[in-house]
This record gives sequence, structure tokens and C-alpha cells, in this order.
Amino acid sequence: CLALLPLYLAAPPALLFTMLFPLGLYLFLDILFSARIAIHNRLPLAGLLAAVYFPLTHFAYGLGSIQGIIKLFYAGQSADVIDHRQIGLRM
Repeated sequence: CLALLPLYLAAPPALLFTMLFPLGLYLFLDILFSARIAIHNRLPLAGLLAAVYFPLTHFAYGLGSIQGIIKLFYAGQSADVIDHRQIGLRM
């Protein structure tokens, strides 16, 4: 995200708000729910791990989705798609 810092600084305030508001909201909710996990389980380490785990999981899920879209776009069909005739389903 630091590579985009010049873009953020050059952006008009309204555009800057629309780019940074979702990130700020996500970070706020991440900290809120991680603290909730830590308090509920009475384990501060659980909250810290959750605060790292949530963004990593969402980032990995997003990368996998982008990879799948690119595969579909270039290959025409994902290699993971199973033909319903191969597993005996009637459609």
C-alpha cells in the first residue's frame, strides 16, 4: 500500500476519502472483533492472532478469486470445474 502513497497524496479529497474509508472501516472492525475474541476467550494472544489472521485470510481469498477469474478468462473454463456427467448427476 505504500507504493500507492503518491497516488493518495495527489488524489482530490473526495476520492481520497472513498479510497481510504473502506480500509479504515475494515481495520476498525478487525481490531474490534479481534478484541472481542481476546476478551471472550480470556486470551490476549488469541486476539492478536485473529487481528493478523482476518486480513491474511481475506487477502488470500481475494488473490484466489482473481486467479480463478483470470483462468476463466484465458482458458475459457476452470480446470477445477467438474462436468456433471463425470460424477453421475442428472441436470
